[in-house]
Amino acid sequence: MDQPTNQAPTKANQSTQVALDQNQTPAPVDFVSMVAHELKTPLTSLRGYLSVFIEENAKSMTPEQNMFLSRMDIASTQLSTLVENLLNTSRIERGVITLNPEVVEWVPFVKTIFVEFENRAKERKIELEFIEPTTGFTKLMVDKLRITEVISNLITNAITYNKEGGKIILSIEVKDNEVVTHVQDTGIGIAKEAQGKLFEKYYRVQNSAAGRANGTGLGLYVSKVFVQMHKGKIWVNSESDKGSTFSFSLPVARDVPSVQK
Repeated sequence: MDQPTNQAPTKANQSTQVALDQNQTPAPVDFVSMVAHELKTPLTSLRGYLSVFIEENAKSMTPEQNMFLSRMDIASTQLSTLVENLLNTSRIERGVITLNPEVVEWVPFVKTIFVEFENRAKERKIELEFIEPTTGFTKLMVDKLRITEVISNLITNAITYNKEGGKIILSIEVKDNEVVTHVQDTGIGIAKEAQGKLFEKYYRVQNSAAGRANGTGLGLYVSKVFVQMHKGKIWVNSESDKGSTFSFSLPVARDVPSVQK
């Protein structure tokens, strides 16, 4: 009978095993990015088909059926935001985030984003109000994709942490050489000791109404990075049980006629 042999692993075998282990255990950032990418493609298809179905069939559906479709649309949007925040965090940590700025008319640009949240706000009986600046036109040089994510993150938080039957006011004001955009809610507010940590990665505010912390703690972190990349600032004013106002400033576009889109 053959006897088992206990041979010490050779150097070549050890090297091969190390290479296998390294390939099988990706770094956390790469793993998150990989998973988020895998989720994004089917989710994009799901949202696209759902949008077409709603557009073509909403008029023939009962109110209850439309309510279910609306909730599906909201849920898919929330999941899409989560995936995008994961991807953006991965890009930031790997240093591969870039901006593609172009001139935009700020007021209609922001208003278009704001009205997209009407159905989601309606689900919680939250009123939306948009206040335009009273002076001057506002053209800004921004990366539309990145700044859309900033505004969407702020509005999403305003809905999530608001009270049912509450209100969200989005206002814009021109100050010297910058435009300030405010997202104000009538929600649960944020304790002073938590405000200094809000824009840190993975920090989540405790939702006293739900008895737990909501979200991933990435939306505000990503928003801060994107605003700073545009040479702007972002901050919050809040009081517990009285609501919060998140604001960010961006510089007004200079020499607009010479800018190539």
